[in-house]
Amino acid sequence: MQRYFFALTLLAFSCPTITADDSSARQSLTKEEAAAGWKLLFDGESLKHWRGLGMDEVPDCWVAQEGCLKCVASGKKRNDLTTDQEFENFEFTFEWRFPNSKGNSGVKYRVQETKGNGYAFGPEYQCLTDSKGNDKFSTASLYGLFAPEGKELAPAGEFNQSKIVVDGNHWEHWLNGRKVVEVEFGSEAMNAAVEKSKFRGKGWAEHPRGRLVLQNHNTGVDFRNLKIRELPATKPAVKEAKADEEKPPKAEPKKAGPKKPKSKPKSKKPEPQQPTPADEKATPSPTDDSVKKSE
Repeated sequence: MQRYFFALTLLAFSCPTITADDSSARQSLTKEEAAAGWKLLFDGESLKHWRGLGMDEVPDCWVAQEGCLKCVASGKKRNDLTTDQEFENFEFTFEWRFPNSKGNSGVKYRVQETKGNGYAFGPEYQCLTDSKGNDKFSTASLYGLFAPEGKELAPAGEFNQSKIVVDGNHWEHWLNGRKVVEVEFGSEAMNAAVEKSKFRGKGWAEHPRGRLVLQNHNTGVDFRNLKIRELPATKPAVKEAKADEEKPPKAEPKKAGPKKPKSKPKSKKPEPQQPTPADEKATPSPTDDSVKKSE
């Protein structure tokens, strides 16, 4: 019995336990994820895939610490953090929490970078401490345009799991395993929402390819487990091909091809106009008179 208890004790100490806040254990890909094309954007230790938006280096307000990519609210000049490459069609998953009682941040996409401008402009997945809020400015909303449906936040201080899907014009926001926003870019509903928003006339999201950006809203926020999988190009090329396949009806000129009007001259061949028997009886020919005279 003592040996059994001793063996269990050794087993407990030799196997690492992974708790909900063990960030370092989460910064990796499974074999299945790697095979499916997922890539890590944060290894838990460095910011090698990131830099300050509009600048060449990482600003002091962003650090890799305790297995998290942290925005520290230090009162210094704030600057958003951008990926070092652009994306167009993708699935992006991430975990986030606010270490303090209140927080405000977000993830923006389709962001176009301008040198010297550290503030991102683009579609935003909103992150807030608003467990009861449910409007177009609340957590997981498409900020300023569409409210989330059925959102449920993790308890304060715990990590939330989020996902953004951009597949051409089809966009989705997910929160803790539930799809809460689903929209089509360029749809009547989207265009109407943009017209009523502060984004009207500003070229919001008009470039399909852009950067992913973590927002610094001057409050502390922790991100971890940032993974992305690029999706194949959407189907405009297929649609164009189908349009070409439907063009055969334009072969209508062939229907007019025989051009029967030109064949009408053939019907004019009754040129000799040979007299009918009725005509011969009705009008005696001059040869009849000459014969009579000769007689």
